[in-house]
Amino acid sequence: MICNLPFLKFRFRQTGKFLKEIPVPYLVLLGGAVGILFYFCSLWSMHPKGAWIITGCAVLILLYRHLQRKDHSFLALIDENPPRIYISDYLLLLGPLLVIFLFRLQWLPLLGVLAGITVVSLSPPPRKKTDKGIPVPSFIPVCTFEIRSGFRQYGIFLTVLYTGACLALFLPYLSLFFLWFYTANFSQFYLRGEGRDILVGSEQNTTSFLRSKLELHLKIYGSTLLPVCVIYTFLYPAHTGFILYFIVAGLAYIGLLILIKYSFYHPGEAVTSGQTAIGFSFLGMIFPPFLLLIFLYLFKYYGSARKHLNSYLHAYD
Repeated sequence: MICNLPFLKFRFRQTGKFLKEIPVPYLVLLGGAVGILFYFCSLWSMHPKGAWIITGCAVLILLYRHLQRKDHSFLALIDENPPRIYISDYLLLLGPLLVIFLFRLQWLPLLGVLAGITVVSLSPPPRKKTDKGIPVPSFIPVCTFEIRSGFRQYGIFLTVLYTGACLALFLPYLSLFFLWFYTANFSQFYLRGEGRDILVGSEQNTTSFLRSKLELHLKIYGSTLLPVCVIYTFLYPAHTGFILYFIVAGLAYIGLLILIKYSFYHPGEAVTSGQTAIGFSFLGMIFPPFLLLIFLYLFKYYGSARKHLNSYLHAYD
């Protein structure tokens, strides 16, 4: 058989267990986000060009996911033919996209996705992962250690998402969808631990530290959004208001992540608090009613970040 049916059943049980553990409000929001994604994919797939762009981007993301898997050795032990497991996994992952193409009668893109799944599944896993990651671009300042360390780990995926955003400029909203996922991965940089020596090394008081931190990091993040957003606005001038909303919401979201990090800062520990604010604020990049929440959270966590950092930076006040 091409697929590993027992593994496929295991994935279904695993997904069901995962969904049961999600609180109902988050489950509703997750369902809404998935529904919006499903709707836009269905809309874009009406045109052959859009269907092929979606196919190419989906296969690229799938290839990256395959290369980043850490269970290749384990899967080789439970099945003498690991590609069967990969095919089962990826058919389940891209199943909704296949259903959309089938509904839209886009046979060639559908075959393209199936061919992509097959090629990716048959491709050999990487023999050895490098610990150094990919080189960090020289334009990223040394002092922005979160971005530099995050880029070494997620740089390839960020590059894939950003390239997808550029290629998807020929379709409305698809480019912004890629920038949304790009922002989601960019925000992970601020959930890592930070040593106390890095924090106090700037020798700034609390207000100056937070101001300079926000200005520098928002400038770097915003500069990556700007080229794609400018071209998008030129191609679709009727969407200018939506573009401005996306930029403002994205900058506010990254700023909030920075403030949450220092509101619950403990030397060397990853950030695990403030998840409710992070979840609702991330949805604020799509749903306008949640944008007000982002600004309320910004006001709240700016004060708590200043108060919390005083115990570490008080010597310079």
